[in-house]
Amino acid sequence: MEQNANNMLKQEEDDKTRILFLGILYSGKSTHLRQIQLLKQDFREYGNLFTIFEPNSFTQYIHSNIFYSLLFLVEEVYDRKLEHLFENKNLAEELLKSRNEYYAFKNKELVDRLPLLYNENVIQSLLKGDTLNNFDYFNLDYYIKNTLSRMNDKFIPTVTDVLNVRQRLKQYEFYYKENNKRFIVKDMDGVKHEKEMMFGPNSDTERRIYKHDFDYSSYNIIVLHVSLVDFYLECEEVTNQNRLRESLYFFNYLFNDKFKDDIYEKVIVFTKVDVFVKKIKEGASIKKYFNEFNGYEHNPVEVFEFILNLFKSNLKSGTFKYHVLNILDFNEVEQTFLNITSKQGHFISPLLREDTESKFKQKLLSDTNKNLCDLKVTML
Repeated sequence: MEQNANNMLKQEEDDKTRILFLGILYSGKSTHLRQIQLLKQDFREYGNLFTIFEPNSFTQYIHSNIFYSLLFLVEEVYDRKLEHLFENKNLAEELLKSRNEYYAFKNKELVDRLPLLYNENVIQSLLKGDTLNNFDYFNLDYYIKNTLSRMNDKFIPTVTDVLNVRQRLKQYEFYYKENNKRFIVKDMDGVKHEKEMMFGPNSDTERRIYKHDFDYSSYNIIVLHVSLVDFYLECEEVTNQNRLRESLYFFNYLFNDKFKDDIYEKVIVFTKVDVFVKKIKEGASIKKYFNEFNGYEHNPVEVFEFILNLFKSNLKSGTFKYHVLNILDFNEVEQTFLNITSKQGHFISPLLREDTESKFKQKLLSDTNKNLCDLKVTML
């Protein structure tokens, strides 16, 4: 009897698909996981995520995201000696004097005027392209335009409000069952690394050591999240370290070492494609951070292909699947997760596909014009 029970438990464990979400800080893992919870546990019918998360904590996070991102931008203006360009300088100084988001959001008059500050030309110029490589509150625009006006004592965040929260979560997992199969999805805390000497304390050689007090071995689908915007951003915890290069270090650790065996399904999810396309078109230059890039730096498709090849060229053996998505788009998350669990091919966000089609049309037009010129020369 006991043996049969043990066999049943083992069979149940073997039938589980275990999916592990990994990535450096702020790569989009937590937002992706929340979206999958909406998808698989059908929380959409409630209009919010409070069946899982505490609403007050999200309100506080939204306050904090708005307050500290605007504060950062105002301080940046002053650091650059550009404060004379403020049209609402008194408002900027009032924000600087606010002690924290709690007191700031108690001042309704101040809160109502925050969009004026955000829309200042000097602030908007800082947000263009890659002017700020240490600012990644990409949710600020959404909150200013869609959330701030609803904030009062009875404020309840919507699903979209919650999904836009920039929040560092601890390890979290959830379970669901589908077609008689069990799935476990686990989100690890944003990975940290430590440096240790490879050949002892007197050696100058260092290597990155990524540490999680956690047994990876039971997971069979490994999903590395990489933010496409990270090509110009710096890490918070490592001085002068480019975030995309940090993701490459982590990729090497995962796919060339920890999970190098073919028994693991290896996946890269490239996130924040919406911001990526916008930044490239605004003039963010990948050549400033990766001088080996030799394509057209204002074409999102060429920049993405370069980033993808960075990972492909670093893989020592085997293959990985990849997907490109806007993790705030529920339909894109749904299609991507279906591909991940069924181990199917790549999903590319329409945001990038549109540019691919545009690139093809431009090339076609260019080739047509060239052929017409050749024809004219021949006729002459």
